Amino acid sequence: MVYIESQSYGVNTYHAYLLCPLDEHVLDQVRADWRLGAVDRPNDERYTSPSSKLVIHDRPEFYGKSPQEIRTQLEVEALFEKMKEDCCPTSFPTDSFVLLDEDTGPTESIWYIGSWLDEDELEGGPDYFWDGVVREGEERVLWRLRAKTWELPLIIINYEISNMAIQEDILNASPNVFREDRKYDQKAPQNPVEITGRKHFERERPRISPTVIAEAGEWEETDSEEVRTRFYISSTSRAVRLKRDLSAKLGLQEGWVSAENGRQEGLPEGAIRFHAPLDLEAKPIKW
Repeated sequence: MVYIESQSYGVNTYHAYLLCPLDEHVLDQVRADWRLGAVDRPNDERYTSPSSKLVIHDRPEFYGKSPQEIRTQLEVEALFEKMKEDCCPTSFPTDSFVLLDEDTGPTESIWYIGSWLDEDELEGGPDYFWDGVVREGEERVLWRLRAKTWELPLIIINYEISNMAIQEDILNASPNVFREDRKYDQKAPQNPVEITGRKHFERERPRISPTVIAEAGEWEETDSEEVRTRFYISSTSRAVRLKRDLSAKLGLQEGWVSAENGRQEGLPEGAIRFHAPLDLEAKPIKW
């Protein structure tokens, strides 16, 4: 029986905290928008693991607190857990987190809270596009960014691999945060960052083609050089495809694809494993 092989990868979990009471429909929309941006399609077997998950915590003691106060509290909790268990805590990571406020529903956006500014960043100067920061006394300063909820999963990935910088996103969306005197103001209002738009993610396809395992009689093979040329299949690979009725049933394209030569490990005689691209017209995404 032909089927799509399940593939799971490590998924990062990010934690969100409420700054005020929010209706359940707002929280549901946040969860749905995060799933959209993380390409999380749990009801469609053709999709692999999402890029991340979001867990929302309703902690009334955080209502009305500043991002600095919340980060400090989370760091204290993480340190306590580390001392208690003598290991690195995982339930409350403090490298970055998310905040939801009264504007989350109307603006479809949330806050990303990044790291504390280091000494060089606090001073700014020629190597930066800001000269110092706005703060009261020795107040600690955070990087923070307001973004459309569906944009944030990909934004965070780009920050983690140093493909993008939070400072540039802030400057592009809300130049007022870096004032006329070139000082960074962490408390200044921000416009939500929107890079690609909701419709882009609604069209988003899996990052790789699903892995299909087909038994004898469910697939076919060809030695045609014309097929190899047309579908870019090398001479060292087999040119195979599912039978058409099975491709349509699984929502996969009918074209020829490459497969490893020889007997594939872990499969019965006559079975084969290969990647097959989706056909979203024949079988739309199941959310």
